[in-house]
Amino acid sequence: MLLGEVANRSGIPADECGVVLKTFERVLCEELTRKLYRYGGWILLLIGLFISAFAFGQISDRKGRPVQTIRGMVVDGDSKYPIPYATVRLSDKEGMGTTTDSLGRFTIPQVPVGRHTVEAAFMGYEPGIFREILVTSAKEVYLEIPLKESVNELSEVVVRARTNKEEAMNKMATTGARMLSVEEASRYAGGFDDPARLVSAFAGVAPSVSSNGISIHGNAPHLLQWRLEDVEIPNPNHFADIATLGGGILSSLSSQVLGNSDFFTGAFPAEYGNAVSGVFDMKLRNGNNQKNENTIQVGIMGIDVASEGPLSKKHKASYIFNYRYSTTGLLNLDGGTMDYQDLNFKLNFPTKMAGIFSVWGTSLIDKFKSDMERNPEKWEYLGDRSESRDKQYMAAGGISHRYFFNSDASLKTTVAATYSQLDGGASMFNHALESTPYMDLESRHTNLILTSTFNRKFSNRFTNKTGFTYTAMFYDMNLAIAPYEAQLLETVSKGDGNTSLISAYNSSSVGLSDRWTLNAGIYGQYLTLNNKWSVEPRAGLKWQATPKATFALAYGIYSRMEKMDVYFVKTKYGKSIRQQEPRLHQGATHHAVFRLQDFGPHESENRTLCTVSARCTGNGGQFLFRTQPLRLLCRRCACQQRKRPEYRD
Repeated sequence: MLLGEVANRSGIPADECGVVLKTFERVLCEELTRKLYRYGGWILLLIGLFISAFAFGQISDRKGRPVQTIRGMVVDGDSKYPIPYATVRLSDKEGMGTTTDSLGRFTIPQVPVGRHTVEAAFMGYEPGIFREILVTSAKEVYLEIPLKESVNELSEVVVRARTNKEEAMNKMATTGARMLSVEEASRYAGGFDDPARLVSAFAGVAPSVSSNGISIHGNAPHLLQWRLEDVEIPNPNHFADIATLGGGILSSLSSQVLGNSDFFTGAFPAEYGNAVSGVFDMKLRNGNNQKNENTIQVGIMGIDVASEGPLSKKHKASYIFNYRYSTTGLLNLDGGTMDYQDLNFKLNFPTKMAGIFSVWGTSLIDKFKSDMERNPEKWEYLGDRSESRDKQYMAAGGISHRYFFNSDASLKTTVAATYSQLDGGASMFNHALESTPYMDLESRHTNLILTSTFNRKFSNRFTNKTGFTYTAMFYDMNLAIAPYEAQLLETVSKGDGNTSLISAYNSSSVGLSDRWTLNAGIYGQYLTLNNKWSVEPRAGLKWQATPKATFALAYGIYSRMEKMDVYFVKTKYGKSIRQQEPRLHQGATHHAVFRLQDFGPHESENRTLCTVSARCTGNGGQFLFRTQPLRLLCRRCACQQRKRPEYRD
């Protein structure tokens, strides 16, 4: 009837009207689909903003004030064994506290929202303090508080609680290390919740605005070792090794799942090997094993969806995961595509007799494509007449098991696998819009890893840690670049095969007295690719000169195998470097770090008054010396005049 009415009013036959209406319907559907694809990202972004602004839960006390629960565990800092019946309290709130149960767990309910200081104490241990812990109404706070056993053997001793946010969680680190909390990453201006950008504010680390590449004491960013759950992993940054070798745009490890981590800038303990400039030792936290908590976060870098909760409340098993999708991928911007996404997770399964099992993983997918300017008259730069494409994949995961033989000995074993893939290419166009390839890259690396560590605390003065790591490496890579525009591609590096890296270490911490601590160890590794081995001694000495001043000196030798493609770079003789130089030496450096640290007055945070770092890098018989300038803090001006502390070289 409708078609007949249109035909009568328009004077056009009904058959022709039907064809026109069907054509109009098809064109309209195609246009709506195109608009939805182009602007659908904005719609999803607005929906996400609406949800994040209004969909949240809040717990209140009887007076209507928002409150939350602080839970956690108190453990021995050396053996990681739980400490039962320790006292835990909020030092800024009188009457709010509790004691740990037989498994070292504690719960403090009805804590007002805000920042609080949590203090834990137990007889024979130095008190531990966590300051400025942010308590929000949306999520419970979980803390793992390590306590250091006191080496004092006096009949009566007065212990003053001290906290040092610069002290690493690894107690065998003498100096050159700092603990990095997730909360700091979220508060750092311009940090994008990225831990790699937070460490750029540390002494000796050169910041970068365009990328989060970490250059320590002048070393290239790719010489930094990334570790997750005690396993070396590929660069976990989005678009890694594209703009900056060793850097990227944003870390794929979200602050939603990361726990407190250690960052080493020099003279690190013997358990860290195959690293030259520094080590970023990251940990994934356990999920809430009491109740489910879900988070939706919308920001300039993407949309995050996180969830955590119990898998079994009876057995205290938990899960946590976070997925993020890029904002740029949702918006579908013209002129190219830039799309990235990442996933992180951890499953924790504690048992009564068999120890603690955990399954963890991290992965990312990156896609980038740049389009050329189709109008040659608008060409001004080389990028206007070039097109490039890049696809990058990274994944790392494993199964870890920690078994406590008793309160003084534990064994941790991890079986893991890592995978990285990078496919890229670039083409140049002439004024006739004819393209010629300029670069072609295909790279795939797979590592199978077995690592095990035995930790034994013989007494309150002596702790030993021994371990080994076996890594089977499989590679398939091909890099070809045109020497000049419009010329044929030439192979730069090509290799296909497998090799192994074997390493072992022994590290000890000895309390010589209540003021002197000695950390010493040795590390060795062997690379089967070129039958090259190295033995690296490490040592550090710390002196508590006064209750307010600490001196620390550390030294060690460090080496790192080259990137795999370096061994297969083609020389002018048509051979690879591996064939021409079968005994290619691993890059090695000597680290020496001295630090003077002062405990601030009124229980304020400790301050590093002086740090001197020297490095000697051997490269083909030449030695390069790098020294970090001496930095002294004028505290008198800061305390008396209430001004910002001044640094003087």
